Amino acid sequence: MTLRDAYVLGSEIGFDIGMENRSRFSSLHMEKYRSECLDIEANHYRQFSPFEVVAKEFNDSDDSDQYWYNYEEGVDTGVVRAWITV
Repeated sequence: MTLRDAYVLGSEIGFDIGMENRSRFSSLHMEKYRSECLDIEANHYRQFSPFEVVAKEFNDSDDSDQYWYNYEEGVDTGVVRAWITV
């Protein structure tokens, strides 16, 4: 996996979480929606075992911090993209 792949993966996951939760947060301010979606990703999505494979790959890389940074930036971008899509 490349750093770009980590960003793209995060963006896809963030978009999916954002779209899935858009109706629940439709009346909220965008920053509250964004915060809630990022919380869902960090505290719920990462708990499923398929994500453990990705996390292991990030953690085993020589540039682990950069992989996590790119992934998390991608998640944020995906959530924002979901907000403006609807």
